Formats: sequence, structure tokens, C-alpha cells
Amino acid sequence: MSDIAEVQKAASRLRPLMLPGSAAFAITYAGFFSTLILLGLITLPFNPFLAVGGGAAFAAVMCMAIATVAPRATYLEFDHDRFTRCLFFRKLSVAWKDVTGIRADWFASATFPIAWNRQVLVDFRAGGVDDTLSFFPHQFGLSDDQALDLLTPYLENVRYRSLRPQDEAVAA
Repeated sequence: MSDIAEVQKAASRLRPLMLPGSAAFAITYAGFFSTLILLGLITLPFNPFLAVGGGAAFAAVMCMAIATVAPRATYLEFDHDRFTRCLFFRKLSVAWKDVTGIRADWFASATFPIAWNRQVLVDFRAGGVDDTLSFFPHQFGLSDDQALDLLTPYLENVRYRSLRPQDEAVAA
């Protein structure tokens, strides 16, 4: 969005938005890992330690799935001023004015080039330190391209707003 008219048009449509965790993602995640845990318990010889560990792993997977769909437990929220990621009730907010870039990249490495292995990274500079906030868009029912398309207008709006006072001073 290099054209100012496009930025203004996109900014006029921007409204605060909250994306809750995806129930389809939680069900798929819980089903897949529960099946793996169950297969491990069935195929391994009975061992009380493995049975307790398998039970604990199953409970952890179910807690993750429940926390993904519980209200206000896992969500993305963005408005004109900030971007917030909340995972399992832990919130992290970044002011758009501190964001230096938004990009999609592979988790850990490109060894597994599968769509669900992509994450969105929001690079920012706060307190003189460069940092990155990341999230998996599929956890919120988005692809990486959709997440980038959704976040970019908010960032461009803040950049445009920060340039406006300087432009007015130059014109005066």
C-alpha cells in the first residue's frame, strides 16, 4: 500500500478486531496428539511410569485444547494503537508505533515446508531492544497470508499517521 489514497481508504475501514482461538484447530490438535499418546500406551509394554506419563500428557493436550477455545484465554486483538496476543491467559501487547515489520516464516526451519508450520512474526523495538512477537495463524483460523493481509493495514495506518504532522509542518 504505497499510495496514500489506498492507505486512507484502508484506515477508514479499520476497526478494533478480536480473533478468538479456533475450535477446529483445538479439536484437530487434541485428536491428533491424543491418538499418538493412545498408540504409545497400547504398543508399549505395561509400565506404571509410562502409564502415568501418558495420562499426564493426555491431560496436558486436553488442557491446551480447552484453553484454546475458552473465552478470553487465547486470542489476537488489534486496534489503531496496539496489537495484542494472548496465549493461555498470558497477554503480550505491542504498540503499532514500535513495530518495525511483519513477516511470515517457517517455525524453527524450512525442514518441514507444510502450511501449518508457518508462523507470523511481528518485529518491534521497545525500550531500545529489538524483539519479536510470534503466533501460529492456524490457531486463530487464518493462513499466514490472511494474517499478513489483516495486520498490514493497521501498521500502514500508524506509519501514515506518524508522517502526517511532519508533512503539515513542511507545507507551512
